[in-house]
Amino acid sequence: MMQLDRWLRDSCSPAFVVDARRRLVCFNTGCEQLTGYSASDIEGKLCEYTSDDTHPDALERLTSTLCPPPEVLRGAPTTVPVYIVTQDGTELPKLLTFHPLRNAETDTYSALGLISSIDTPTIATDESPSQQLHAELASLRHTIRQRYGIQSYIAQSSNMTRVLEQIALARNARAAVHLRGATGCGKQHTARLIHYSSSEQRGVFVPLDCRRLSARELQRSLQHVLEGEQTSAAPSGLKPGAVYLIDVEYTPRDLQQTVLDALQGAERLRWFSSSTMDIRHAVEDDRLRPDFYHRLTTLTIELPQLNARSADVLPLAQHFLEKLNRGQDRQIGGFSQPVCDQLEQYNWPGQLTELQTIIETAWRNCPDDSTVIDKLPHAFEAGMDFQSVGPEPEPAAESLADALQQFERRHILQALKQAQANKSRAAELLGINRARLYRRMQALNIHDAEAH
Repeated sequence: MMQLDRWLRDSCSPAFVVDARRRLVCFNTGCEQLTGYSASDIEGKLCEYTSDDTHPDALERLTSTLCPPPEVLRGAPTTVPVYIVTQDGTELPKLLTFHPLRNAETDTYSALGLISSIDTPTIATDESPSQQLHAELASLRHTIRQRYGIQSYIAQSSNMTRVLEQIALARNARAAVHLRGATGCGKQHTARLIHYSSSEQRGVFVPLDCRRLSARELQRSLQHVLEGEQTSAAPSGLKPGAVYLIDVEYTPRDLQQTVLDALQGAERLRWFSSSTMDIRHAVEDDRLRPDFYHRLTTLTIELPQLNARSADVLPLAQHFLEKLNRGQDRQIGGFSQPVCDQLEQYNWPGQLTELQTIIETAWRNCPDDSTVIDKLPHAFEAGMDFQSVGPEPEPAAESLADALQQFERRHILQALKQAQANKSRAAELLGINRARLYRRMQALNIHDAEAH
């Protein structure tokens, strides 16, 4: 056994071992030569089953890549296409082959990982849906990073390609950016991404809710931002660097001039705004000044609703799931096929916010011994039921004259029943004389028998 361990460590073929607690216990010579990291850098580190590449620690990105799927530590061998991150930041397409290592009682106590070369990571159709999604998400992250220089953004649908191009342009510009889309579709995340990935990014991102803040609170907040931008004593990283006006159509008109003045004079501040509607209507209604509108919408990015980008639903769901794995003892690998089908069929009226909430709830409800999520929460099932049945159809519109006649007929009958068919009393209740009641009953075809 000692000879085998020595052979494994000294081998120039890249191999590593992860124990049942997901600790890297062996990182051999071949791995050192491949990645540029030494065994002392890696061994003892915890692996987490996530392809999240937003963490600044490149070493953590590598250890996450080497994490075996949860099924492997339950005894199932598998292969996973990945991009191995080297010490100098290069991403190498590789294939990881995992072999469970069992003791005499057939319990899996660790997993042996072998790294081999491939031209481009391809997703095997014979793998489980969860492993396919994990590999697809990792490949998608790599593609977006290489093509657009963007991290922490998941999109592959055709109508999101334009958004990715616009984000890449906005990162290298100083013009104001306006984001339009339904509540929960990722407007603020997109604005933050543009600011913090810009080569000229300096200072913090400051969101201001123009709808929820009172005019006084909004004015005070803007004043603090502008004063902070002009304060040279504050550390650069703590100074405001971007202002994000949420629901900008609710900005009071007197503050619109303040913003315009700031746009003219603040050199460091980047301005973002958002709305759920086309704010040209607010200009037409005289709620927004035309010059205010034009300055804030130099670059406009329209974010589609989630049901219009169905190809992104499963990668986004996997992304939210893998974020939940970070820092946790248990690691959930993905979703069963029936759950994948449900996620794709749903309309997602609550957009990305609803998707993230559903995945978080499902992750918390998942039994400790599960490797995949195979059941979604009751809130999702209720939404699916409502979607399949649909809202009660509204009655067909009728003419105003017919509607008024029906209302008058019901009202007269109610008065007659309350008066126990006494027409004089019913007329009093209705505020008309008895002769007029008779005429209306005749016109509306109301018979005495209906009054009882």
